[in-house]
Amino acid sequence: MKRVIAFIMTILMSVSIASEVFAANVCYQISGYCDAERTFTVETKNRPILSEKITLKQSKGKYEYRPMIGSGKKTKSGYMAYKVYYKKSSDKSWKSKKWTGEKCTLTLKKNSTYSVRVVPYSKSALSVQFKGSNIKWKKLATWEVSSTKGIDLCK
Repeated sequence: MKRVIAFIMTILMSVSIASEVFAANVCYQISGYCDAERTFTVETKNRPILSEKITLKQSKGKYEYRPMIGSGKKTKSGYMAYKVYYKKSSDKSWKSKKWTGEKCTLTLKKNSTYSVRVVPYSKSALSVQFKGSNIKWKKLATWEVSSTKGIDLCK
């Protein structure tokens, strides 16, 4: 009996892993940039072993700012800072994750529908994040959904 259970578990894991290898990014059309909030919907699958994940990736932009110490303006390239809010459609409250680097990965529950909001930091929050004031983007930082695992649909 133990061998039968072990065999069935091995087959389930193999099928689950194989489906991951051939899975495409079903959210390729979801993207945004540093000057606008974006909300989208994600529907997850019910995979037996692996977790459901969505990864956001951003490109560096170029911004001008006035340093807190010293005078004059400086130009620098960097990633935008965002708050990523997400919640299951059945939940009342939002969870949030701070996103300040290149990637942000959300791990979601199986067989669920989520709302995801990507909100750029305000000017005052950016001043703290970038240690400067009067921040103006010269080349906008952009983001996109770079990969999905166990996701059925994004809209």
